[in-house]
Amino acid sequence: MDDKDIRLTVQSCLKKGDLTLLYLWITFRANGGVACRTTMYAFVHGLQALSNNDRLVFGSVVQDLKDN
Repeated sequence: MDDKDIRLTVQSCLKKGDLTLLYLWITFRANGGVACRTTMYAFVHGLQALSNNDRLVFGSVVQDLKDN
């Protein structure tokens, strides 16, 4: 998934109430991500980039949630 797909998927899930940003962040951290919640919030809203490693972890988490 590229950044735009990740953002659109997360924004859609947040709007529908399928998940919260806190749940997403906890899942992200549990899978090895290190970014803080504010950085993740900024990424989701297109205000800041994630590090390459965090983007890979976040993309993986979002893909897993999307597949389930």
